[in-house]
Amino acid sequence: MSFFHYIQGDVFTTTILGYDCTFIQSNEYIHSFATATRNVLDMTGAYKLIAAPLIGEEAFFGQTKYMHQVVLSKPRIEKLRERLWELTDQLLEMKWNQSLMTNKKSVEVVSWQTIDLGQMLDYVIFGLDVLFLIGDQMVKEKLDRISHLFRVMDSDLSLVGILLPMINGGRCPRKEAKNELLEILKQDVESRIDRHVRLAKLEAFGSGDFDDYAEGCCSSLGGESQQELPEILLRSELKELDGSILLDYDRGDDAAIKIINDKIEFVAIFIYGFVWAAQTNAAAATIGLVHDILLHDQSQAHMEASEQNPCASHADKIRRECASALRKENSSCAPFFADMPHLARCLNETLRLRGTGAMVRLAEKAFHLPPQAHQTQRIICPPGFIVLSPMSISLNPDTYPNPTRWDPDRYQRAPFISPLSGSEKDPARCIPIDEKYLIPPTTPTSPYFASWSLGQGHCPGKHLAYKMISMTVARFFEKFEVRPVHEQFEKANFEDVAAAGVQRLKSSFPVLIRKRT
Repeated sequence: MSFFHYIQGDVFTTTILGYDCTFIQSNEYIHSFATATRNVLDMTGAYKLIAAPLIGEEAFFGQTKYMHQVVLSKPRIEKLRERLWELTDQLLEMKWNQSLMTNKKSVEVVSWQTIDLGQMLDYVIFGLDVLFLIGDQMVKEKLDRISHLFRVMDSDLSLVGILLPMINGGRCPRKEAKNELLEILKQDVESRIDRHVRLAKLEAFGSGDFDDYAEGCCSSLGGESQQELPEILLRSELKELDGSILLDYDRGDDAAIKIINDKIEFVAIFIYGFVWAAQTNAAAATIGLVHDILLHDQSQAHMEASEQNPCASHADKIRRECASALRKENSSCAPFFADMPHLARCLNETLRLRGTGAMVRLAEKAFHLPPQAHQTQRIICPPGFIVLSPMSISLNPDTYPNPTRWDPDRYQRAPFISPLSGSEKDPARCIPIDEKYLIPPTTPTSPYFASWSLGQGHCPGKHLAYKMISMTVARFFEKFEVRPVHEQFEKANFEDVAAAGVQRLKSSFPVLIRKRT
């Protein structure tokens, strides 16, 4: 790897594999970075280059309106809330039963089983992701295979792991996994096209030309399948075409076949890119959160062993507020995230400490940073990648006293304005907390929480991620007791990711679990 570098105060520039990469290491420049328009600092262009060797640049050509208005719309997420909660239980039960089969024990036996906690939680998040972005049928038929293929693609997100595939030569497991995944997704879209063709023929020629099977295929276009994302995208694409195109496609017309195949390709790649993006950090955050809760509860228990009235563990607090949320009249058999504030604070603390992936932008022209108080000249960053680490924000001791400590209760103390009565009148409390996600401000002018990025580059999938993570963690602690394999939980090995993400578990995390009675 050839490189050169030069330093201008708190700005460091180096060259990696031919790309100039400027690292901004001071909070003084956050506002300039976060408020730069997309034609100055391009987020999408940066991640196209970074993710191209992982998932392929073409996975980014989906229209932005689909992402915000259709794919990640809050109404669509809320419609699936009960099904996501139900599926969480089913997937946890499946992994529990697999552990019993591995140990050759009856499902009826209530005993402690050794499991790899990372694998269990990753599988559950993946199932929720596939349900949300593809549909129930894919969860039932292909979840094991596609989760394995995505694990191949997500195997190494360090800087070296991302850049090495750019070098030509040799076998590329990621490319092989990508091709197989796309084939699975194309087959799903093709089956949907087939149903649309049958419906078009039914409308054109009447039911007399159809058998019962054909009419059954047409009826499957109604109901829940109408809300599945591939179906929504496909309907949107077909709406732009002449109504006879499906009949021409069925007759074997070459032009119609090409048009429909292009639509199949578009929908498959669109879904493929979103499955990867939605799952990878949500799973990492879920694993990190449960790991942090277990280790902190263990440490706290040792400290309070001699006390008569020890505090409730974080796991118990989460169980209690989940049970309380389910008892509410509006719960509809699935808890609302807003009704689990302690879980939210635990998750945000894990995101603060484990969201180490840098925010990356691409500058086609030189990017200028204004001079600060101690400077006389502006800093000129060369064209290329402009990188800002969230850790200068996340570990700022003025915002987070004792910043490296995992402490979910910090959000109820100064300097934060908590929901506690009268806290807003305390002059030591000056940082408001968002009521929906219970996080400090993430704006360029008030950059106190950077795990979801800042300004225009904030993560559009935040609402879905909070939903999947909170449901998985709440369901896990509701369903299982957990204890270490040996005397203490082993501190697992986590590794930073190069860009925009949460630390990945790089080792197994064995624990003992037992179903609650």
